[in-house]
Amino acid sequence: MFRKIIGFALIVALLIGGVALAEGASLVVKGSGTVALDADTATVVLGIQKYARDVKDAQQAVNAGMEAILAALEAAGVDEADMYTDTISIYPQYDDDFDDEEYDGDDDDEEYEEDYDEDEDYEEDEDEDRIRGYSAGSSLTIVTKDVNNVGALIDAAFDAGANTLDDVRFSASDTEAAYHEALGLAVADAVAKARIMAAAAGLELGELMSMSEGVNYDMPVMARSEALESAVAGAGTRVLASRQQVSAGVTLEYALK
Repeated sequence: MFRKIIGFALIVALLIGGVALAEGASLVVKGSGTVALDADTATVVLGIQKYARDVKDAQQAVNAGMEAILAALEAAGVDEADMYTDTISIYPQYDDDFDDEEYDGDDDDEEYEEDYDEDEDYEEDEDEDRIRGYSAGSSLTIVTKDVNNVGALIDAAFDAGANTLDDVRFSASDTEAAYHEALGLAVADAVAKARIMAAAAGLELGELMSMSEGVNYDMPVMARSEALESAVAGAGTRVLASRQQVSAGVTLEYALK
């Protein structure tokens, strides 16, 4: 208890009389700034996935579906140069990972399951996984400046046969001016912190000894979307664009006096 009283008394004395300053002491502070920009570019990744007993049938179904999706998007105003293939995949489906519920409500999948059940060449073997069929898929990336029409583009793709939606994001194409503004805010933030800290310690800021730029980044913000739910319900897709954040950081070092 006696030691705690002595320690408290020392702290009070330092606050009243000022902090003893070592020769060459300095203060290092970090500052940050963020500026929000209205998005002017939207990126959408969507595609199609099909299942079939034969690998070629699965891939052909995907190819035909993707051609229909591309045609629908071009008709909706998307330039061919603004679309490109993102992924192509083909995977075998084994007995152990086949899920009957995954195929409910799709005529093609019912034929696929029935064809498998009637396959006379299939032999039971508990020690070996059997390939039940194949899952083929392809995804497409669409980049558009028409940020207010993203929902309609998604609807057009789903109407043409798309059944996967992997990503919807918005970004701003010109962020240089916003970064300069964020950098100025970061410096102001660091200076304010340095003054507060020095004053709280009973000291004064001396000369600025060094200043360095920290990590900066642009953060494209994910859109809020109801695409899958509305596709199932037959309603129009609602996509609400978000603003992009541009951030900057700095580190300042001051001499203390």
